[in-house]
Amino acid sequence: MPNTKAVVVVRHGERLDYIMRDRGENWIPTTDRPWDPPLTENGKQQANALGMALPSMLKTLNLPSIAAVYSSPFHRCRQTAAELCASDDKLKVQVELGLAESINQNWFRSWAIEGTDGTWGYGKKECPDANDLDPSKLHPLSRQPVQPLLDWKQGAMDEELEKKMDVEYESKSSVETPYSLHPPLFENYNVQRKRMHEALSQLSELHNNETIMLVSHGGPVTHLYESLTGNNWNLHGVSKYCCYSIYQQEEGDDKWKPLVVNQVLGQEAEPTEEEDAASNPQKEFTWA
Repeated sequence: MPNTKAVVVVRHGERLDYIMRDRGENWIPTTDRPWDPPLTENGKQQANALGMALPSMLKTLNLPSIAAVYSSPFHRCRQTAAELCASDDKLKVQVELGLAESINQNWFRSWAIEGTDGTWGYGKKECPDANDLDPSKLHPLSRQPVQPLLDWKQGAMDEELEKKMDVEYESKSSVETPYSLHPPLFENYNVQRKRMHEALSQLSELHNNETIMLVSHGGPVTHLYESLTGNNWNLHGVSKYCCYSIYQQEEGDDKWKPLVVNQVLGQEAEPTEEEDAASNPQKEFTWA
């Protein structure tokens, strides 16, 4: 019997900073980790509901149940992953650095620019060149290599989340370039896409004839679709909260077959008017 591999790729659930921003509040000044917002309670419920529904989906597709859960180091993804496997005591969340957010200029601006409210690319219209930013008005940690910000063990972790984390697990993937906002050094699209694909390749090699789950962010999830299938991202479309895709790879095949693409439990995953990126393949990613 040939070896097959399957992966469920999920974007994190609803994030608190965006919800507060949209109702005229600002989460950023309330925390000492402005780059690492948590989920809302609704976001946790989104992930939990998807986790409850996945076993029957996988059975319908004739795929094995989830054997391992891997997550970006960011709080919102770890919370999502924990909720996705909350009903299975055998599963723990294992953090993979290669599943992290896109470490680009827009990400840094969302939390490190003076006055930011979490908006992706904050202040770029007024000052598009990062070289022109006043270093004294930037968050101090944006002027240092990014690696300490990816240390999830220093982040928030309530009792329930801690129970689901595999604290002994060591990431197979890494982020080695010392990205920073000042001096400007950013991860580009090609590097991020390659990082995500390599993380999946490393992990899937450990799970022949098994299904694994990866929890990441909007841009990385969408870029992974491009990389796995060879298709343009507009065939995937905008990644909404807790969207999921399921892929399968047969032995000897370089490509992954998409079985389910960019679905949201209980609704169709169509672009909003604000984010109608599917009609414009050249539009810059804005999801985090």
